[in-house]
Amino acid sequence: MANIPTISGIDIALWDIAGKITGLPISTLLGGPFRESIRMYSHGRMDMNDKASCKAFADRVKQMPKVLTLLRTISIRS
Repeated sequence: MANIPTISGIDIALWDIAGKITGLPISTLLGGPFRESIRMYSHGRMDMNDKASCKAFADRVKQMPKVLTLLRTISIRS
């Protein structure tokens, strides 16, 4: 188990060398892209019992980029 970080480092170095020799990115050597897109998300905290906290959170969400497709909230107690 103690050698796993060492083996991982060697593995990464070998992929890097293969990429430099072939002139290809490592992602191509590993089979290329397999997703068209990925989901983006953000998170925040708010006190669900406090209207001002909920409004402030909603205002922040409205200012977020439209690429976010998921929002996770953590409810805190005051």
